[in-house]
Amino acid sequence: MVWTPIVGKKFSAADFDAYVRTLKFDAWRPSFVVVHNTSEPTRALYAEWQQRTPPVTMEQWLQNLVGYYRDTEGWSGGPHLFVADDGIGVFTPLTVPGVNTPSWNHISWGIETVGEFETEPFDGPTRDNLISALASLHSVLGLNPADFKLGVRGLHFHKEDKATTHQDCPGKNMVKPALVVAVVDKLAQMHPGEHGGGRPLPVEPAQEAAPTATAGPATPIRRFTVTATVFGGIGDEQPSAYADVPKGWPGRPGVALPGRFQLPRPKVRVFNGGKSVDCEIVDVGPWNTNDPYWVTGARPQAESGTDQRGRRTNHAGLDLTPAAASAVGVDGKGVVDWEFIA
Repeated sequence: MVWTPIVGKKFSAADFDAYVRTLKFDAWRPSFVVVHNTSEPTRALYAEWQQRTPPVTMEQWLQNLVGYYRDTEGWSGGPHLFVADDGIGVFTPLTVPGVNTPSWNHISWGIETVGEFETEPFDGPTRDNLISALASLHSVLGLNPADFKLGVRGLHFHKEDKATTHQDCPGKNMVKPALVVAVVDKLAQMHPGEHGGGRPLPVEPAQEAAPTATAGPATPIRRFTVTATVFGGIGDEQPSAYADVPKGWPGRPGVALPGRFQLPRPKVRVFNGGKSVDCEIVDVGPWNTNDPYWVTGARPQAESGTDQRGRRTNHAGLDLTPAAASAVGVDGKGVVDWEFIA
């Protein structure tokens, strides 16, 4: 294969945003971005490189990677970006296809994020730089990270490519719904007014692949304050919309959200006053089944008083199992806060 020469430059978030706006996408326009993690180096190893004498700079590392991708792997190129604590490195030119995942090389930008996010936290400058880079890329081509259809549009994770062997990439500590919300917020912050004056972005939640979640610290994302109701108790027995949810779910802390998640579903932490409880997502609702307001930052549609089927609602945007409601002190109906947890 003919090797595509690399750019090999590192940018700050602000300089990267300015850089992408100098590029012309006449010959090739990607449809979406695929996010990866490097796994090797880990964040810890990459930080250690910077302490060596002389340090292994990002620019030097990118040049070293040429030998791996071109000579060892025999590829025509590599990922487009490498994102780390110290900046955003451009590898394969953003105006041509690179090599990042088997099914989508010809239609996607590939971003490698430095770290092993199965075990290392996804936070700090690495997280900030990735969010900024994603916002810049989506903005320059008018792409919508929240408008997801597998293999067609919206922000993708590497593990969503069924042809890849990297079924954990980019790692469980990078939570996709949280990342999408953060990128949408960054787009609004960087370029106010470009994306419909703050109107909710369209999504296709049935196609959204929810990430693995852990019981660790919450990933910093928007917290929602909504009316919550209790469901599934005595006199309200009902099956779960998810076939994998075992019987007895009303007796365990759980929630329903009005949009469908694919496995593995994230967890949700619910707050009420000084109390909180960590919950599984055990059902779809209340009221609507296609209103993923957490992706766009919109308010729950049911708050309008009429649901998407024309039924009169009680304004709820979250359902709690009796066990979850008891844990946070909600008696039938109440106002709570909730967020995804990593």
